[in-house]
Amino acid sequence: MMAESLGWVNEPAELEILVQRWLLNLASPFVDLGIADYTRDELWLWLLLGLPVVAFAAYCVGQIRPAASRLLVAAFVVVPLLAYAVPDLTVGGIRSTVPQYLMLAYLGLQLAVTYVLGTRIRSPRPPIRRRWQAVMLGLLVASAGSALHSARQETWWSKRSVNTLPVARFINQAERPLVLVSNPWPT
Repeated sequence: MMAESLGWVNEPAELEILVQRWLLNLASPFVDLGIADYTRDELWLWLLLGLPVVAFAAYCVGQIRPAASRLLVAAFVVVPLLAYAVPDLTVGGIRSTVPQYLMLAYLGLQLAVTYVLGTRIRSPRPPIRRRWQAVMLGLLVASAGSALHSARQETWWSKRSVNTLPVARFINQAERPLVLVSNPWPT
């Protein structure tokens, strides 16, 4: 029974798909327009605009003193990524692409970016301060747009069973609906 309910984690995936999903997962704590809505051009736009901010944040976190603070943020990101990516690369599967499994990594990314924005916005040099204020404003606008976009959707890509909406509508038409299932975890 357990193997059947978790069979989807072993779905084979090409390395290119894994890398694409990993890159999108790096963006989703900040901007998430839905994986089905991303085009290759938008992925490249994220690589050119968003990934450098995350990479710079990782560099700046590496400079944090004391080391315990630096290690905490790094552990938030690295441990979940390795825990799921290594099995995916060695035995196959898509565990490392599931957003729910990466919540600690998302928290670590948000802490890193917040640290960079906070330290750079307090810079005594006005040009640096204005530049990072613009980056923060852009991030806030993009995040708000993403939240508005997803709030208007009936279901979202991160939910495993997005195809259950028509079934739910059909069941809800009944006067006294009753649903009996033999396997509570759809595969």
